Amino acid sequence: MPLEFVTNVNQSRRESLLQQWSQTHDSKHTIPSIYVVAVTSENQVVGYCELGPNPEPSETQYPISLETIHVAKKYQGCGISKSLIVEAVRLMLSLSDMTGGVVVKAFQQNQRAISFYKKVGAEWLWDFETSEYGGQSRQAVALGWKSMKDIISK
Repeated sequence: MPLEFVTNVNQSRRESLLQQWSQTHDSKHTIPSIYVVAVTSENQVVGYCELGPNPEPSETQYPISLETIHVAKKYQGCGISKSLIVEAVRLMLSLSDMTGGVVVKAFQQNQRAISFYKKVGAEWLWDFETSEYGGQSRQAVALGWKSMKDIISK
C-alpha cells in the first residue's frame, strides 16, 4: 500500500480532527491520541496504529508513546507499518506543538518487532521487566526516536 493512500485517508479527516481537537482542548501542550488506519481501495482495514501520551511521566524526554501497531499478516513487509507511524507522527505534529521523542516498548522475545523499529530509526533506550500483560513477569525493551521529526525524515 503506498504512503499516498494512507496520507489521503488522513487528509480527508484532518480538518474535522483539527476542529474537534481545538473545540475540546485549551492547550496545544495537551497531547492527543492519534489513531491511523490503513485501508485497501475496497475499504478493507489492513492495519492501524495508535500514538499518544507516554503513560510514564518520568520519561520526559519521550512524551509520546507508540501504543499499538498492527498490520494484517498478508500485508506485512509492504511498508504499511512505517507509513502508519509516519502519518501518525505528521498528524500529531499538526495537532500539537510537541517536539520531543517517541518511545515504543516491546517484549524482548519479539525480535521481529524490535528489528522493525530499529530499521525505521528507533534506538535502544533501556531494558525493563513488566507484568502488565497476563500478570507474569516478562523482559521488555524500550526503543525510541529522540524527536518526532526524526521519524518523518527517515
